[in-house]
Amino acid sequence: MLPDGTFSLSPGDRVARDKPLDFFLESLADSFGERVLVVVLTGMGKYSAVGVRAVKQTGGTVIAQSEDTAE
Repeated sequence: MLPDGTFSLSPGDRVARDKPLDFFLESLADSFGERVLVVVLTGMGKYSAVGVRAVKQTGGTVIAQSEDTAE
């Protein structure tokens, strides 16, 4: 994602292909910082953890489903 709200697509490297949500959330954090709101409903604990950390570090908001209550 780009700061003006547009996006750019290009062939991804292995990291982008293996963890697309981390890559996407990091891009959102870089472009929008504290304006980002992320809701994670996987409940698996580690899925998208790197991207969530990036959002939190830039002042964004993250709401996550509890691993204990997820099925």
